[in-house]
Amino acid sequence: MTSAALCAATLAALPSSASAQARRRSGSSGPSAWASFWAGFAQPITIDDGATGSTWQFGTAPQLGVSLEKNIQSGSSLGIRANFSRAPLTYTSSSFDNFGTFCSSSCDADANVTSVQGLFHYGTGRGFHQVIELALGATAFSNFTARDGQGPIGPNSPDLDLSFGLGYGFGWGLSSTTDLEIVEELGADYHPSSNLAASANTLPRLYVTKIGLRLGLGQ
Repeated sequence: MTSAALCAATLAALPSSASAQARRRSGSSGPSAWASFWAGFAQPITIDDGATGSTWQFGTAPQLGVSLEKNIQSGSSLGIRANFSRAPLTYTSSSFDNFGTFCSSSCDADANVTSVQGLFHYGTGRGFHQVIELALGATAFSNFTARDGQGPIGPNSPDLDLSFGLGYGFGWGLSSTTDLEIVEELGADYHPSSNLAASANTLPRLYVTKIGLRLGLGQ
């Protein structure tokens, strides 16, 4: 009788157990990862470079970016992102650079600005929600080219800086797997201070306004 009662209790518990498991699965439904794509505009910055004895006065530049993130808990994710822009600048040098060309104070040029950073992202879900982003990694300045036909100028290898960013904005969840976001980001680069005057700015700040699309991946 005891065995029969135990079997009956076990069979009775199976439906409720299955129901509880189904509720847990439905509660944890949603993307397990996110891919993001965005476009924006980076505001002007000025960088003093002691290695080449030059100043890089960047203008406003369009920026493109992508990221891939893994959910760590509801609304939060960790991942990696990459940004790229081909930025206009005025290149000012007090001496011949590494390529043997002389660039006066009115030398217009273009350069690649590329960053790869670890990313923490908070904010997702249907409807209106806030967005917070934290990023830390490196930014490279490379491929400096004068516009007047002098050819390459500046450093002869990518100039790599430690960089970080803090972003805040708002999103609109179109569905459980699609978000539109607009974010204003304050970033900064730590540029080496060697061969620079004590008053030189070695932590130039960068403001970026960007609009992005986030797509959920997996379940």
